[in-house]
Amino acid sequence: MERTIPKKPKILGLDISVTATGVAVIHGRKLTSKTTKMISLGALGTKPDIVGRALRLWKKITEFAGDGITITCIEEPIIARQSLQSSRRLIELNYYVAAKLYESGIPFLYITTNQLKQVATGYGASEKEEIVASLRMEFPKLRVANDAEGDALSAAILGLTATRVKTKRDDIVVGNQAMTEIREKVVGNVLRGKNRVFMW
Repeated sequence: MERTIPKKPKILGLDISVTATGVAVIHGRKLTSKTTKMISLGALGTKPDIVGRALRLWKKITEFAGDGITITCIEEPIIARQSLQSSRRLIELNYYVAAKLYESGIPFLYITTNQLKQVATGYGASEKEEIVASLRMEFPKLRVANDAEGDALSAAILGLTATRVKTKRDDIVVGNQAMTEIREKVVGNVLRGKNRVFMW
């Protein structure tokens, strides 16, 4: 069944972490009223309660985002750079959030780190600092406090671009012309990866 996208879509962007998750919500057609937040779950102890951590994370995400989410975009977890134990915990958190989104009937998709960097800067090999600096320069009215929030905002921008592409609505503004073209290409690549797109 074809989904109806509301006139004012509400996009949730997530950069999930076992300690500090970046969250961004875009509500409306333009990038002028965004808010971002970093959800801190505290440092991991020797015996972390991963179930309790997942429950707290989802509760804080939903408290911040509210109801009526059109689509959620999630940065894929990076496994290779982390220890096996940390990687397992990160995957568990991602699976839990994905399951809750699915259970809630909220479409979601995954974006790779390189794609996220392209959305933020136009360049897939950007550093974390460049992502934050680029977003602050392009959207000076937005608050981007750190790289977790920068990644989440980039994911949300991709979600807004996906609604623009899907609805063919030029009034959904996702940046200047050059960055809009780059972001639309990234969306095309993401949507072709069917194993990373759910209910959209």
